[in-house]
Amino acid sequence: MKKISILILLILINSIYAQWEKQTAPDFKITEDLYSISYGGENTFYAVGQNGRIIESNDNGKNWSFINAADPASLDPNFKSVFFINKDTGWVISNNGFLFGTQNGGKSWDDNYQAKWYEINANFSSLFFINYHTGWICGENETICKINNEPWTGGIELQNSGAYSFLQSIYFIDSLTGWTCGSAGEILSTINGGLTWNKQIVDTNYFLSSVYFVNSSLGWISGISTIDQSGIVLKTTNGGVNWNLEYNTEPNEGLYTIKFKDADTGITAGNSGAVYITTDGGLNWINKNIGNLNSIRSICYDAMSNIVLAGLNGLTLLSTDSGNSWKDVNHTYNIYSVCFYNKNLGWASGDEGIILKTTNGGNIWRIVESNYFNNLGAITFVDSLNGWILGSSRDSSILRTTNGGESWNKINVLKDITYSWPFHVYLTSFIDSLSGWIIAMHDQWESILLKSIDGGNNWVDATVSLPFLPDNNFTDIYFLN
Repeated sequence: MKKISILILLILINSIYAQWEKQTAPDFKITEDLYSISYGGENTFYAVGQNGRIIESNDNGKNWSFINAADPASLDPNFKSVFFINKDTGWVISNNGFLFGTQNGGKSWDDNYQAKWYEINANFSSLFFINYHTGWICGENETICKINNEPWTGGIELQNSGAYSFLQSIYFIDSLTGWTCGSAGEILSTINGGLTWNKQIVDTNYFLSSVYFVNSSLGWISGISTIDQSGIVLKTTNGGVNWNLEYNTEPNEGLYTIKFKDADTGITAGNSGAVYITTDGGLNWINKNIGNLNSIRSICYDAMSNIVLAGLNGLTLLSTDSGNSWKDVNHTYNIYSVCFYNKNLGWASGDEGIILKTTNGGNIWRIVESNYFNNLGAITFVDSLNGWILGSSRDSSILRTTNGGESWNKINVLKDITYSWPFHVYLTSFIDSLSGWIIAMHDQWESILLKSIDGGNNWVDATVSLPFLPDNNFTDIYFLN
């Protein structure tokens, strides 16, 4: 009988362990080269790069997560440019001649009604859309393509540019007026949507990398001098009829990207961590070198004038003060708590206010904005909508959501309770969307029990004195109902 019992026990143990599959906490450390960033509105950035990498941020560049590129990844392209006209609708192009799009914020990229691949015999480098129906792509072999009407079902045409260089950047101010630039100092402009292009050469020693206009007259181009690899900034005030050399950087600081927020405020960046900002339309440029030798390849402003830079080796930096200081936002997070409501829907919390959500059992996690910047503790949900997360061990607060973790509100648990010494939220337990309890603990391990009947918005002291626990040293709490 003992042998049979042991055998049954072993079978049960093996059966239990066989149901577990190890999952690694999401690692958002980006190592691939990043070539392009686009702002889609509503706090959302997208960036693309090497090996089909696509990443997104839903909190103005503070935190980033990977997007599953699906079919593009199987083709192993390097995505060279990304452009979103809103947070849901956007396109990417690859160096091996493909255009790919999404209409749901990158949740799916396929060849059905949501997106189409188009193949042109050229390496693409830049794309630009003025609306849902009209866009342009440029690249090698004089390539300029216009996308007309419905980009998901067809309407892509090859335009006769007359260029002889590898075109690097394209920009349109409206459906008719646009510019493109490339190697050997070549600049092209159009006033009829690209039916014809006018060409000029400013200097054959210039590799022109990026073009940007704030209106039909005022624009800038960044580039690199092939003589000493210094950066150059060209400016026009007459729509590109004439271009003047506005600025020249130190050697080996070639500039790959330039953007302007308005006619006065702009930024350009490139090799050796070179970053230059201007507040007078480019008359003067101030060196704001980031102290990182990686090459910067793309710049993007958001609606609040935050700036995101992206570059080689996963370089991803954020500035919230007009470029005067920069924060590295490419890092790995520690995850401290995980909660699943069912086999598919789950959440996790951890370092620096990080909150993650999955809807497919943890195969893919995405970051949701918390607006909280301290470490987060235990997370709990009572249904698919209502959840709570403890603040840091030195913070008497919790975070509350009523929409499945898409947004969170901070609540000060002790705001209406006064004590002569500080307590810190330690543990929480909810039985439904309204009723919950919290243990708050003093540094000397003395505890208090708090209760809420309105979902955690307000709390009262519900401590019970127990003769066998004179210091109220509670360490755990659980309610069945």
